[in-house]
Amino acid sequence: MAKISYPGPQSEKIISVCKQLEGSGLRTFSTEIPPITIESANGIWLKDPDGNTYLDLFAGFSVENIGHSHPRVVEAICRQAPKLLHCPPAYCNELRAKLLEKLCEIAPKGLNRILWGTTGAMANEIALNLSRSRTERKEIISFHGSYLGGSNGIIGLNGKAKARARLGIEADAHFVPFPYCYRCPFGGCDNQDECKIIDYIDDMLRNPASGVGSLAAIFVEPIQGSGGVVIPPKGFLSNLQKICQEHNALLVIDEIQVGFGRTGRMWAAEHDGVVPDLMTIGKGIGGGLPVSAVIGREELMNFWEPNTYSATFLTNPLLHSAALAAIEVMQEEKLWLNSAELGEVLLDFLSSNLVDHPLVGEVRGKGLYVGIEMVKDKKKKTPAKEEARKAQLIAREMGLFFDISGYYGNVVRIAPPLIITRSELEQAIDGLINVFKIMKKDA
Repeated sequence: MAKISYPGPQSEKIISVCKQLEGSGLRTFSTEIPPITIESANGIWLKDPDGNTYLDLFAGFSVENIGHSHPRVVEAICRQAPKLLHCPPAYCNELRAKLLEKLCEIAPKGLNRILWGTTGAMANEIALNLSRSRTERKEIISFHGSYLGGSNGIIGLNGKAKARARLGIEADAHFVPFPYCYRCPFGGCDNQDECKIIDYIDDMLRNPASGVGSLAAIFVEPIQGSGGVVIPPKGFLSNLQKICQEHNALLVIDEIQVGFGRTGRMWAAEHDGVVPDLMTIGKGIGGGLPVSAVIGREELMNFWEPNTYSATFLTNPLLHSAALAAIEVMQEEKLWLNSAELGEVLLDFLSSNLVDHPLVGEVRGKGLYVGIEMVKDKKKKTPAKEEARKAQLIAREMGLFFDISGYYGNVVRIAPPLIITRSELEQAIDGLINVFKIMKKDA
């Protein structure tokens, strides 16, 4: 790949207009790294207005699981647009019915009712409101490092206090540690099948002096995404489910970022054999357009009276045409299998090549979802946030695009579209290894 000088003049002009006319709350205004400007995208490739191309290892926050501008999705949108652009939730149409059937077809067995959303945050808001109204309880357990959306109705369940504080939103949950084995607050477990966090939660709910009252629900990501690809030990979700059943609370699993084939299964909770009470989906399910939903058990999903909640664009036919096409692509091409197979290749190559790197504390992943945790000191595990940003800039100059996430902003997150081929993945791996070779020289 030829070295790229970014941002070029056309990108500079576009960024300048955005910064002059938009409010400053968007990530565009970050001073840590300039935003990438995208003119077009196809498959796994991005192109900026200055003619530079980038191999996409981010997939737009895992939205583009089936690849950018997939021909089937584009065709579906073009076919639908002249027929019907808007159909509010008070009406019905055939496309909506077909998508309902398709979602129930791919949902975990037993989850057979759907409530629509547009954003992932909205889906989690719906799940939160439904959990509280159905159980007639208010209290929620969420986790350190969790990210469930940025809207006012759900951000109170997010693990980063700073994000809530900026909006003046108070915490709306009891926060407990997520089983982040690399940074276990309990000093690690002798046996990962016996996660101490499960005992901690169990004690919270039994101890009359813990500060926790009657529990409505536990909200959990089966793998933390924005938290830095944090993968809990096997059995964690199933043990959470047992706790919820014992206390008549609901288990709500957020599959918005890690579901829809990303981790080598259709849904990440399948790795633990768990079917939750409610599951939230979004991002990749829309094929590039904003579609989200809550999928749950009938006795929960039929609790609300008609018109309890609504929004004008919940059942937009254009969005649903894209989602229907995206699901069909996922099923026909079995992209979760490609994710499982190539994800193992990616994890093996990166683990073996970076194990002795002075700035790499851990490489972890499941499917085509890999995190490289960067540290300044491997023994102390001191987060290397600045170094992670530098790696991101070096990669961009080489034509690789990935994101930084993690509790401390020090985790390189690799999540390419699931259509990536073996040769394209090898090209990406070579580029990543070269990025860390340059980082090693500068360390």
